[in-house]
Amino acid sequence: MDNHRNRYLFYDKNNSFEVALFSTVGDREDQQDSSGVFLRYNEGIITIADGMGGAEGGRLAADIAVKNTIDGYESLDYIEDFTEFFIENVKQSDFRINNLKNKNGEKIGAGSTLVSIALRDCYLHWISVGDSRIYFCNGNNLTQLTKDHNYFLALNEGVACGEVDSEEYEKEKVKGEALISYLGIGNLKLVDINQEPFRLQKDDMVMLSSDGLYKVLDNETIFNILNNFKNINDAALALEQKSAKVAQKKNILRDNTTFAIIKKY
Repeated sequence: MDNHRNRYLFYDKNNSFEVALFSTVGDREDQQDSSGVFLRYNEGIITIADGMGGAEGGRLAADIAVKNTIDGYESLDYIEDFTEFFIENVKQSDFRINNLKNKNGEKIGAGSTLVSIALRDCYLHWISVGDSRIYFCNGNNLTQLTKDHNYFLALNEGVACGEVDSEEYEKEKVKGEALISYLGIGNLKLVDINQEPFRLQKDDMVMLSSDGLYKVLDNETIFNILNNFKNINDAALALEQKSAKVAQKKNILRDNTTFAIIKKY
C-alpha cells in the first residue's frame, strides 16, 4: 500500500472484523500522514501516524513509526502481551526518530504522533502518543478512548489541582494545541495505553484518526455518519465528503487526513 498518494481508500477483512482506511493530502502540498494494516485469520493490527518536521522529516518520522509497528507485529508468530509489545515499539520508534540526522550529521528535529490498535477476536488493545485519536462507537454514542497529549492537557491538570488559576489559563491557552508528547521527543514518558483489553460486541466500531478529521468535524457529526452507514467503505467516503464540505463552508485549509474504521462482525 502506497501511503503517500494524494487520496486513497483501502479495505481488508478477516474472520473477525473488517477495516476501511481512508487518506487524503487535503490542502497541503505534501502528505506527512502514514498508515499500515496487517491482518491474520482472527486478529490484526492497524496504525496511523501524523508526522511533523517539514515535508521530508515529517514523512520519514511517520513512516518509521508505522513500519516499526507493522514489521514488529509481522515478525512475531504470536504476541502474548500486546501492552509490552506496544510499549517497546514506541520506545524504539522514539529513539530512531529522535536520532534522525541530515547529511551534515545534525538532528533534523522530526516527530510523529501514533495511534495503534491490535484486535484479537473481540479483544481490543491500543496505544497512543500525541494528538491523533482512537474512538469507540456503538449504537448509542461515540467515545474518545485516548487523551490528546497537548498543552491543554497540562493546563487542565494544573487547574484541577489548583496550580493554574483562571488568569494564567487564559494567558497560556493560546499555546494549547502544542504537543507535549510525540515520537521523536527523546526519552518518551507520556504514553496512553489500555492495560486491560477492551471487549467489542458485534457491530461495534473503532476509529483511528489523525487530527485532520476531528479538527473539521465534531464528534456528533462523526457519530451520525458512522451510525448511518452499515458499509464502512461508504461511511469512510461520507466522512471525507462531509469534511470537504464543512472545510469549504468555513474556509478551513484541510490538513493531511487519515482515518481507519474497524467494525466487529
